[in-house]
Parts: sequence; structure tokens; C-alpha cells
Amino acid sequence: MVNGFEWIVLGLILFGMVIPFWLMTYLTAKISRTSRDAGPHRIMRYNEVMDYLHSGLKRSKIDGLSGASLVATIRELENYPEHRDVTLLYLEEITITGSGKFDELAKSEIQKLETYLLGLKDD
Repeated sequence: MVNGFEWIVLGLILFGMVIPFWLMTYLTAKISRTSRDAGPHRIMRYNEVMDYLHSGLKRSKIDGLSGASLVATIRELENYPEHRDVTLLYLEEITITGSGKFDELAKSEIQKLETYLLGLKDD
């Protein structure tokens, strides 16, 4: 049988040590995950995407960038809203003159991305 003193000791252990420990573990994991997403690897990945897009658009017609790759690269830029000013400036410089299916899809994706990025609020 458990008396009152033992219930108090169990309550102090539970509320004074166990719950705060798990709460701190959860918060530390959440903060670690958030800071990892904003690290230098993310910036380097954005640079890789922009370099791929830039080099693909500068290729000659013979070596041209696949339409599917162009559309996928434009869609990937949506994952980097923290660089929206640079992305928007770059997208303004892109002129797609073709009338093929992928050309129309690329024009549509650029328009969607610009609308999305312009709709974001400043952090």
C-alpha cells in the first residue's frame, strides 16, 4: 500500500524530472531540425540549382536543356523562398520563345513561381 508521502515523492519525480526531461529532449530536437534546414548546405543546394538553370539556358540549341529538366529546376526553386529576391530577378531575365509543350509548361511554371514568391510575406 502506498501512503501519502510516497505519492508526493512519486509526483515530484514525475513532474520535477521525467516530464521536464522529455520536454527538453523534444524542444532540442525541434530546434536542431530547424537550424539544420537553414544551414550552409541549403545555400549550396540553392546555388547548385541556380547554376544548373543558368548553364542549361545558356547552352546552344544543339546541346539544349531538356524541357522536363527546365520545368523541374524551376519547380525546385519554390523550395527556397528565403532567396526570393534573387530568384525573382533571375526569372525576369528568362525569355522563353518556343511554342512547344515544354515551352508552354515552363512559361506557366515561371508565372506560378513568380506569383508564389511575390505573395510571401517578409520574415
